[in-house]
Amino acid sequence: SLVVGPLSALGYTFESVDLPSRVLTACNFYPGLIQQFGHRLLDRLRTRSRSDWPCAVSADDVDAVANDEELRRFMIDRFQLTLQLDLRYHYLAYLFALRFHEDKQVAADGLRLDELKTLAASERPGVFGNLTREAFATLVEEMVGLGVFQAEQTRERVFLRNTNILLFLGSKSQIEDMLLEDRQEMRYDYKAHTCRGVAGRQGRDSRRRWLTRVEENKLFEPTGAARLPFCTSDGPVQHFVGKPASCGAKPRWGHHARFAASATDGYRDEAQEP
Repeated sequence: SLVVGPLSALGYTFESVDLPSRVLTACNFYPGLIQQFGHRLLDRLRTRSRSDWPCAVSADDVDAVANDEELRRFMIDRFQLTLQLDLRYHYLAYLFALRFHEDKQVAADGLRLDELKTLAASERPGVFGNLTREAFATLVEEMVGLGVFQAEQTRERVFLRNTNILLFLGSKSQIEDMLLEDRQEMRYDYKAHTCRGVAGRQGRDSRRRWLTRVEENKLFEPTGAARLPFCTSDGPVQHFVGKPASCGAKPRWGHHARFAASATDGYRDEAQEP
């Protein structure tokens, strides 16, 4: 219904019955990602001049959109936001993905719940060491609901939902780098209101994101109003809610942002760190 229905209403049909499933799998069944995929697919289809309707959507069309670098970056960013809902999601996803790369048997058979718990506790004792089996099982169940893991009916064996998850997490070396960085951050008493995630790498050096973890989470909170990050030359990062004209300070924009008009005006500080 998320793929075939909207395109059919616009006069487009898929050449093969398996193509909609490929779209869903590429988006890991996330509605927001499916919407973005469909939007870009429609843009591609509309560039053609057609006289016969309905028009066919081919495998080449689906592959072209799936391989679009801009869309892939968008998907990775949104998936990372999902993992940042709870840092334990982040750790478990990357730890599982590394084992997936290292052991072909894990790719085929997954991991037993107790195996995953032991692995997590050995790698991140400060995070998972004191969790009971029941609490850990609940955490895994939450990740099943988020579309990161899937589990057997008995919930005793855990798998990645599909191999496309690996595309959102990176190559084996990128996963290893991320886990090493996480371990280093933990040595310095990780604090979400001061920590800035990795935005990219240049050689062996990491470039940090403009906003802290807390600021990023607040930026995407469903508040019913448009929200934009800005800062003055001598002040902390603030979140503007409403129209830019409402703010007395002259904003200095960082990364590009999209916003819509809001009935709410004003701004408020959301972070203590510059």
